[in-house]
Amino acid sequence: MARISRTTFITAIIAAALAGLGLAIFVRRSNTIKRDDSETVETPQGTVEYAILGKGAPVLVLHGAGGGFDQGLHMTAPLAEHGYRLIAPSRFGYLRSTAVKEATAASQAEAYAALLDRLGIKETVVLAISAGAWSALHFALRYPQRCRALVLLVPATNLPAGTKFYGWLMARTLFRSNLLGGLALRLAALCPRLGAALVGTPVAPRSAEEKHRVRQIFRDGLPARAHSEGMKLDIAAAHARAGFPMRGIIAPVLTISAADDGFLTAARAKEIAGAVRDGRVIIFPTGGHLLVERQTDVVREVAAFLEKTAKG
Repeated sequence: MARISRTTFITAIIAAALAGLGLAIFVRRSNTIKRDDSETVETPQGTVEYAILGKGAPVLVLHGAGGGFDQGLHMTAPLAEHGYRLIAPSRFGYLRSTAVKEATAASQAEAYAALLDRLGIKETVVLAISAGAWSALHFALRYPQRCRALVLLVPATNLPAGTKFYGWLMARTLFRSNLLGGLALRLAALCPRLGAALVGTPVAPRSAEEKHRVRQIFRDGLPARAHSEGMKLDIAAAHARAGFPMRGIIAPVLTISAADDGFLTAARAKEIAGAVRDGRVIIFPTGGHLLVERQTDVVREVAAFLEKTAKG
């Protein structure tokens, strides 16, 4: 597995707190999703912001750290073209969703269930990216009758050692300022080496489409202050995995990662797929945490998995 060099180690370890900032794996049309496309509902867990794209079988889309509902839809938009209705909430502390005190992945799963209740949806596929994976696992365990299938892309449920402190530091300093946070993200978008370190991706995009997709990753993290509370919650949740009864998940599970992911999610993807009752794992040899140049492959694999398990 590829390693991040010593000179970029601190930068990468800080960025692991973002645990999937953006990860717009499925981006095709970055300008189609706007912040004012969302709505809010009140639940016992607080306000939940969400947006919907497409028609057909429901898919609950859970974004990575540093994003919101818009990031989730940017990630998964092509699935709507395959006949799916994408329901993308902003997780706790992101954009207009409540920053619940002492929130856990389990309480976030309860908020998902409450949102589905409000929308009249009894069961759904769950697709989670990076830091969204932990609450997705809890949803699948707590609501087995409501989770038809589970897809986890680069699951960041157990970050490398040291990320908790650096992530906590970043969330409480740089990303509490729209000016400083915005400057950092824009510089990362303009500097391929810095951007690669920030998102655990040792390979740079080659095609114009991929370059555009990477830039969108950073834009989805703005304004910084609208994401900082959610980032702090993600940092805590990513390190709370002790005693989780993975075998209790009965839904079919697909995990996808890359061997050179700087956040080491390939090992976690294998672990999860091997621990559940019905798991499948796909590990690409390259692509990093953003699965660079793997968009077509990922779309094909996810669509085929959902066609088999969710629509059949």
